[in-house]
Amino acid sequence: MGIYPEPEIKALPKEIPWGLANTPTTLTVLGLSLAKSMGFSPMLGGIAGAVIGGVIIVLVDKASSTPNTTAKLFN
Repeated sequence: MGIYPEPEIKALPKEIPWGLANTPTTLTVLGLSLAKSMGFSPMLGGIAGAVIGGVIIVLVDKASSTPNTTAKLFN
């Protein structure tokens, strides 16, 4: 115990895997740069990347919340 208080450690959210937490942002930046390099509007690429990233988050969330019905068949 020192002069400064101990930092509070917060748990990572369980709903979205940590690696996918920034997927829409990452794909937005990727879409911006890809569209710009191909001669399209960067705004169009950014919107497409954000939409694709959002769809990935929804699919992962749905897959992680679906109960395992196969286990019930064999019990």
